[in-house]
Amino acid sequence: MKQNVFLVVVCAILMALAPGTLFAQSIKIDKKYGNVSKAELEMTVYPLDTSAVALYLYKEVNYSVEIDPGGFAFIKKERERVKILKEAGKEYGDYEEFYSTESTAGESISGIKVTTYNLENGSVVATKMSKDYVFREDYTDAVKRVAFSAQNVKVGSVIETEYTYRTRLWNIDDIFFQFSIPVNWATAEVAVPEYLKVNRISRGFENLEHKMEERVLMNYRVFADKFACYDIPAIRDEKFLYDIDQYRLSVLYQIRSFEIPGIYYKDYTADWQNVDQMIVESNIVRGIKATTRFKDEVAGIAASDRTDEEKIVAIRNLVASRVTWDKKNRLVPGNAAEVVKNGSGSRADLNALTGSALRAAGFDVKPVMVRMRSNGNLVPFHVSLDAYDTFILQVTGPGGQTYYLDAAPSDGYLNVLSDNFLVEKARLLSLDGQGSWVDLRHLCKNIYLASATVRVDAEGLMTGEISEKMFNNLSQTVKRAYGKASDQEEFVDENIEKDHNLTVDRFTISGSDEYTPQVQMAYSFEKQQEVAGDMMYVNLFLLNFHDPSTFKEEVRRVPVDFMYPYRINYTVNMIIPEGYELEELPKPAAYKAQGIKSQAFVQFRQADVNVVSMSFSFVLDSYFAPTEAYKDVRAWYEMLTSMYNTTLVLKKKAV
Repeated sequence: MKQNVFLVVVCAILMALAPGTLFAQSIKIDKKYGNVSKAELEMTVYPLDTSAVALYLYKEVNYSVEIDPGGFAFIKKERERVKILKEAGKEYGDYEEFYSTESTAGESISGIKVTTYNLENGSVVATKMSKDYVFREDYTDAVKRVAFSAQNVKVGSVIETEYTYRTRLWNIDDIFFQFSIPVNWATAEVAVPEYLKVNRISRGFENLEHKMEERVLMNYRVFADKFACYDIPAIRDEKFLYDIDQYRLSVLYQIRSFEIPGIYYKDYTADWQNVDQMIVESNIVRGIKATTRFKDEVAGIAASDRTDEEKIVAIRNLVASRVTWDKKNRLVPGNAAEVVKNGSGSRADLNALTGSALRAAGFDVKPVMVRMRSNGNLVPFHVSLDAYDTFILQVTGPGGQTYYLDAAPSDGYLNVLSDNFLVEKARLLSLDGQGSWVDLRHLCKNIYLASATVRVDAEGLMTGEISEKMFNNLSQTVKRAYGKASDQEEFVDENIEKDHNLTVDRFTISGSDEYTPQVQMAYSFEKQQEVAGDMMYVNLFLLNFHDPSTFKEEVRRVPVDFMYPYRINYTVNMIIPEGYELEELPKPAAYKAQGIKSQAFVQFRQADVNVVSMSFSFVLDSYFAPTEAYKDVRAWYEMLTSMYNTTLVLKKKAV
């Protein structure tokens, strides 16, 4: 259910989905409600995915637009039949839906019917859900939640559900055909009267049959899109993935225009300049243009002899000291006086207050509209105010240097934005409404520097000191991890000792709670090395920078989203234990990845008879790897893991 009226939509591109030749569903079923067969109930595993905890035997969505005295009513009827294959799949017997209670929305959910089928003594037994198991409650002031559950659900059950959603809001929900469990057979129909013109966009990597049908209803024509798909594999959340929905097999509809020939015409197409103007007329720009709430303090900062960067940071810190971020992301800021009085506000509130303060200090400030990576990529030809989640600031000082600033989080800095905000297309607006696209992905260089000095005794016990420095987004990642830990001991245990198999002592950290672009850690450690007879095997990769289990699955159905590009420089100096000598020095090795922009280099040197050093560098310069490059990415991580296992061989000196 979507609550917002469709404000502006994509300009005229009607994408035809060419019908394909597909096989019928692997499991033959009768889709009529109640016609559940013994074969469906006797089924214990889905042959195409034996790991599946449940399976959609059949899933159907029928969308229609009816005309009545009140205008248009958008009606969606949903029906599904799901097979429970494992204990974890029983959760698919629980449902929840939402609808608006605002009178103008005219929304309702009705006709809820749920039946559970089980095989008992060779017979199909149906258990119908009692209406007492349908619960309606206020979710917010304007939204109602409907929850209901199937009864008598067991491993082996088949659950059949149907209900109807009705709204007067001019919007057609996205139609999905792919889920976290596989789909045997799914169909959908979207029937729209001739008075409405719509655009249709398809997403996903699987085959989807499509055909169009025209029919006459009363005195007007209806155009129906009919879809079908079969044997659709599950698509699940993966590591290095921000938004799975944009990769699911699905169809998106957008209303383009409404016309009664010769009587009325309304064009809903728009361009980004229309949206820019709407933002200029909203509280987003009004908030930035408003008189600052911290006039005297800002004037003092502006009059100081600090650099532009120092002034921006000081003003940001001033606002953050008066208004705490409530961790909410909103598009439009609220009333500034109330926000300051309450001492708490959303990201939009903090950025609007900071923007107005920076303008008062003589800086040029512009809003930058952002759609977060976790909500999918912004589609340039899908024109809508709903495309944005929130905004940040572009700040230019009298000296001409430009910075990007999100004032809300304390772990960021100038040009150091959350990885969720590092998008290729964000919308930069001047305060008079002129907009342009900007790329937020390359605002800073993310660098990790580490060095270690180590000693090994005759029994193979390695001790030493390690220093780590993280800059920009890498420092932000460490700050987040440190902030989530209950105390320093937990942070060290979870992020150093367990990750690197070290025993840590005398740990110090600086910059973790400061508004700076860097963090530094230092600590002493010990780690046992392998000793076998006269031989000792020493691994100088004390820090492993890539988890070998990250891409353990052989097949991945979605692309890889990396957080951000970064560079690693790691050096180690080891004093050879007394009585030992180096058997062999590993040769230098340089590696370059396929499928992504990444490379690594490692080199060992023997400075003198008592000291061995290792230098390692790594560069990742990609944000994205397509699905077809997954094998290369997986192989790259496996290669890095093997590199980290490189050992020095020491041998006892002959007496």
